[in-house]
Amino acid sequence: MAVAVTADSRVLIIGAGCFGLSTAYHLLKRGYKNITILDRSPSVPAPDAASTDINKIVRSSYSDIFYARLAREAIEAWKDRDEWSDTYHECGVVVVGASKAAYTDNSFTNDIALGARTEILSNPETIRALFPEGVRTGSFQGISGYINRDGGWAFAAQGISLLMEKVKSLGGQIVPGKWQSVAFIQLTQEEADRYRNCPVYLDFISGFYIFPPNSQNIVKMAIHSNGHTFKDPSTGVAVSSPRTSLSHGDDGLRIPKKVAQTIRNNLRMVYPELGEKPFSGTRLCWYTDTPDDDWIIGYHPTDSGLVLATGGSGHAYKFLPNIGRLVADAIENKLEPDLVQRFALNREHNQHHVSRTGPQAQELDVTDLIIPGDLLP
Repeated sequence: MAVAVTADSRVLIIGAGCFGLSTAYHLLKRGYKNITILDRSPSVPAPDAASTDINKIVRSSYSDIFYARLAREAIEAWKDRDEWSDTYHECGVVVVGASKAAYTDNSFTNDIALGARTEILSNPETIRALFPEGVRTGSFQGISGYINRDGGWAFAAQGISLLMEKVKSLGGQIVPGKWQSVAFIQLTQEEADRYRNCPVYLDFISGFYIFPPNSQNIVKMAIHSNGHTFKDPSTGVAVSSPRTSLSHGDDGLRIPKKVAQTIRNNLRMVYPELGEKPFSGTRLCWYTDTPDDDWIIGYHPTDSGLVLATGGSGHAYKFLPNIGRLVADAIENKLEPDLVQRFALNREHNQHHVSRTGPQAQELDVTDLIIPGDLLP
C-alpha cells in the first residue's frame, strides 16, 4: 500500500536527469515544499549523463499511440520560448523504413490521427527534395517514408540546465555528489551553412539518425540500437555499469570499432560528402533500457515509501517538459489504471512494436574500442 503523500511531505529524488528534474518541477508546481535532488556527479548537470548532450530528437512518430500523443503534448510545451528559450528547433523529422514495416506504418497512422503536418515520401526524388540546395545526399534507393514537420531536435544540455534553474527558483534543493554509440563531425562555417536547414533524418531500418549542425557547427549521429553493456571486471558485479568520461577519462568516450564503421557507412548513404570527413569525437551514452521500451514509473512492489521513475530506454528526453507529470501522478496515486499497469516494475512485458534495431545488447569489448586512426574515413 502506497504511503499518503501531502504537499508537506519530504521528497528525496535520486538523480538530476530527465526523470528527476521533471518530477521535481511538477511536484513544486503542485505546491510541494520539501524537494531535494541528489546526484552522483560532483557537478550538475552531470557531464557524462546521456541527457547532457548537444541534441536529442524530438518526434511524435511512435507506433504506440500513447507515446505519440504524449510527444505531441511535449512538443507544444517545447515551443514556449518563455519557458525553454531556443532549446527546441523545429526542422522536421524524416522517418524512413522498409515498405510495409509495422513500426513506420503505425507511426504514420498515429501522426495523421493526431493532426501532425506530414507528407508521404514515396520515392527517392521526394526524399532528396527535402534537403537544401547545395547539400549532396545519397540516392535513397529502395527507401520510402514520410516527413513529420511537427518535430525536430532539442539542445539537450540547455534544456536540462534551464529546468534545473526552474527547480531551484521554485525552492528545490539540488545536491551534487547500457551504452549507445554516438559520433560527431566538425564542419567548417561554409559547410555548416549548407547543412543548417536540413531535417533530422531517422532510419527505422538501420537505426541510424543524424541531426543538422548545431550552433558550434557540430553534426551528431548515432545508431538507435540495443547497444552494449559493460560489466566491470574489477567488481565482479554482474550488472551493467556506467563506463564514462568521469569513471575512465577520455577512454570512456571511445566506441566499438565495428559500430564506428557502421555509423560511417550509414552516414555515406545519407550525406556522401560528410562520410569522407573524419569524426571529431565519439561518446558512449549510458541508457537504462527495459525489454519493451516502456518506462518504469510507480511504487516499488515491496516498499511503500519508494517510487521508481527510470527505464528511459533511449526515448525519454523529448518528454522533459511533461514526463514529470506522470511521476507526480504516480506519487499521488492519481495515475490512470492502464498506465499503472503499463509502467509497473513487475509487469508482463508489453506487446507492442519497439524502435530498436539489431541483435540483443552486446557485451562491450574494451580491447576493441576505436583508436585515433579509426576517426579517419
